[in-house]
Amino acid sequence: MGFKGMLTEGAKHVLGWKSPHYVYNCNIAPNLKLLLRDVELSDDISLRFNNTEWEGYPLFADAYIDRIARFPEEEQIINIFMELSALGIAQPLSSNILDFLKALPACAKEKGITFSTPTEICMKVPSVGSIDVPDTLSWVDEERDCSCWLGNAMQREAFNKLYSVADRLRIADDPRINQDWDYLQASNNFRFMTTKPSNVGLDRGIYSGPFDAFTNYMNILGDFINRVNALYPQEIENDELNALLTTIRNQGDEIEMKDAEITRLKARLEKYEPKEDEAAPAKKAAAKKPAAKKAPAKKAEEKK
Repeated sequence: MGFKGMLTEGAKHVLGWKSPHYVYNCNIAPNLKLLLRDVELSDDISLRFNNTEWEGYPLFADAYIDRIARFPEEEQIINIFMELSALGIAQPLSSNILDFLKALPACAKEKGITFSTPTEICMKVPSVGSIDVPDTLSWVDEERDCSCWLGNAMQREAFNKLYSVADRLRIADDPRINQDWDYLQASNNFRFMTTKPSNVGLDRGIYSGPFDAFTNYMNILGDFINRVNALYPQEIENDELNALLTTIRNQGDEIEMKDAEITRLKARLEKYEPKEDEAAPAKKAAAKKPAAKKAPAKKAEEKK
C-alpha cells in the first residue's frame, strides 16, 4: 500500500528475548519498518500517571527521562505511543499531565536525548532484523489480541450480523448507506460489549454495562439492515442485484455519452449559423436600398 513504516505493539509474545528499542521490519514485507511501542513507559503516562496507589506515583519528568537514559547505549529508539484521549480525559488536567509533558524536552536535553517523528526514524534508521506476527495484534489487555472486541458470544453475534450484509453494500455502493456502515464498524462499538476483567477501568461511554451496549447496538443495526432491505429487498439475490445495478450504471453511462454527443453537435451547429451581430448590418443595408420601379405600360392608343 506504499507505507514506509508501521507503529505497533512491543508485545512480549512477539518479541521474545528481543528489545522493542530497535527498528525492525515486517517478515512478509521486508520494506515495511516496524516501530514497537514500549508498553511500560507508554502506560506509565497514559494509564497510571494519576493513580495514587501506583508505586511510581507521583511521576516527575526528570525521573522519567532518567529511566530512559539508563537503557543500554545501543538501544537508541524508545517509542512512547498512547491515545490522545489519555491527555485530559483518561488522565485529567487536574493531574498536571500537561505540565509533565512540557517539562520532558528540557529534561531530555540535559541527558542528550532528542525527539524524532516516526517518518524520520523510518527514513534514517536501518532495520536490525525481521519480526513475524502471524496473528492479529493489539495493545489491549495481557493477551494483546482481538479478544477484547470478539471474545464473547454477544460481540461475535453483533459482528456476524453486521457483516451479513457486506456483499449487498459493496454491490449497491450507496454513499449514505456506506457512511453509516463505516460508523457501525467502529471498534469501540464492540469493545463496549466486552466482559473481560481488566486491570484498567474501561470507559463504556453512555452504556452502563456490556449488555446495555449490546442491546443498543443491535437495535441500531436492525434499523440499518431494514434500510438496506428497503432499498434492495432480500428477495433479490446478490447476483441478480449485481446484474440490475450493473445495467443501471451502464444505462447511466450511455446517457452521459449521448448528452456529450448532443453538446458536441450543438457546438458544431453554432459555427455554421450567422451570429446576430453579423446578420443585423446586412438586414439594415437591405432596408435602405430603393426598390426598382416598373415602367408604366403604354396605352394602346399611343401604339396605334
